[in-house]
Amino acid sequence: MVTDLLHRDMVTFTIPGKPTVDDNGEPVISSETVKVSGCNVQPIVAMGDDTFLAQVTQNHYRLNSPPGVHLSELGVTPDSTVTWRGSDYSISGEIGEWYPGDRMLEHSEIYLVKGGG
Repeated sequence: MVTDLLHRDMVTFTIPGKPTVDDNGEPVISSETVKVSGCNVQPIVAMGDDTFLAQVTQNHYRLNSPPGVHLSELGVTPDSTVTWRGSDYSISGEIGEWYPGDRMLEHSEIYLVKGGG
């Protein structure tokens, strides 16, 4: 039996819901969590931004969903947050959905930024 060593990460997506109002008229923000196992998360070269005093570095990662899983169909949006290995990440950019003709490599791809998008 061949084990897929790339797709072995478990991630949790927190999908923000529409704000509602409670009995006192206060806004209540709801969210939904979706766990996806079999993801592939890999680091990308750290991107820096030179400021006047120092260079600020953000950690970037690429997340590929398991084959055949499209994150947008699970309700994941670019304003969702991702928890992976105990840390929270923001989604940077749009969700890439891949639909090749052979259907074997269908998946989603997103970029993650630690500490903000």
